[in-house]
Amino acid sequence: MKSKPSTTNSKTKKPSKFFCDLHAAVIELKQIERGERAPSRQWEIVPDGKGGFIRRQITPRKRVLPRPARPGATLALAARMKLKLSQHDFAALLGVADGTLKGWEQGRREPNRAARVLLTVAARDPEAVLAAAKAA
Repeated sequence: MKSKPSTTNSKTKKPSKFFCDLHAAVIELKQIERGERAPSRQWEIVPDGKGGFIRRQITPRKRVLPRPARPGATLALAARMKLKLSQHDFAALLGVADGTLKGWEQGRREPNRAARVLLTVAARDPEAVLAAAKAA
């Protein structure tokens, strides 16, 4: 017996608005969990002193998202601390501006590959960096 051809369209059906909204909410939730986005609302639940609880909304100004630490920040600071140099002296040793080094240490800027290699060597073997700087 032959089967009848399907009368439904073989094209994929367009997702409903409900599905699209739900999908967008899940994506936003994942971004909030990773710290890439701040939640639009946040609630605090505190005891009311009578055996119940009070729910109150925390304003966005009170929330501070932690900034993820950049690898260059900890590397630059660790290298400078091992050499026991000030920011100014360490920046002069590396041949970079003071502001650049401060940006690396505070996580606002990322050192390029050559600088990361030099910082890694400085963190592992500080005497080698000082000897190379004196020779140059």
